[in-house]
Amino acid sequence: MPTLQCVTLTFSRSPLSAGCGGGPNKAVFTPPEPQGILGLNSVVVYGGNFQIAFPINVQMAIGSNLQICINPAAFATLYAPSADVTQAPGVNQILGSGMGGNMQLTMGTSTNFVMGQSFDINLGPRRIQMDVHNATGIHSALKVVGTIIIVVSVVFLIAYGAAQDDDARC
Repeated sequence: MPTLQCVTLTFSRSPLSAGCGGGPNKAVFTPPEPQGILGLNSVVVYGGNFQIAFPINVQMAIGSNLQICINPAAFATLYAPSADVTQAPGVNQILGSGMGGNMQLTMGTSTNFVMGQSFDINLGPRRIQMDVHNATGIHSALKVVGTIIIVVSVVFLIAYGAAQDDDARC
């Protein structure tokens, strides 16, 4: 069943209604109540799953947290005739960037804090590690790329909030 969502923007005490009825000065929807689910919470997406949180995202699991990312193309190396064989360079350039795999980009500080045993197990080809601390031009290139990512993210957040209906957000 489709749901109706409204966005109301306020500039200088004059609300702009998003066309959801109720007039410009009436509260059409009350703030959402916090959700608590007893039992199993499940979300299945066929296609792309996109999540964004602004300004903060907090996730907590009491018990276990299991995340699985399955990349069928990565299994090609498991069936190679020898352990030293990797995929074609062009394929590695695409898949190595996270497309079809699991990739995390942190702009700022990243901390991994473990209280207990920590395991790092690699069953694939030899690990590739790059340290480019003093490479020529890397810092100026990072400033440009980082600024582009931030600008695109801010424009997306503003456009998403200003969209008049769910069809415009897709």
